Amino acid sequence: MVTRRATKRWSMVLHQTAIRKFFRNFSSIRRQTGTRLDRDGNR
Repeated sequence: MVTRRATKRWSMVLHQTAIRKFFRNFSSIRRQTGTRLDRDGNR
């Protein structure tokens, strides 16, 4: 039987990994859009 504390810890770990993955995708997308915006602004 899994204790509530263990489930909470697992949920926190899964949440952190999901947030990290989301931030990695977000940073990559923002970098692409940022370069595109800079290129348009320098025109």
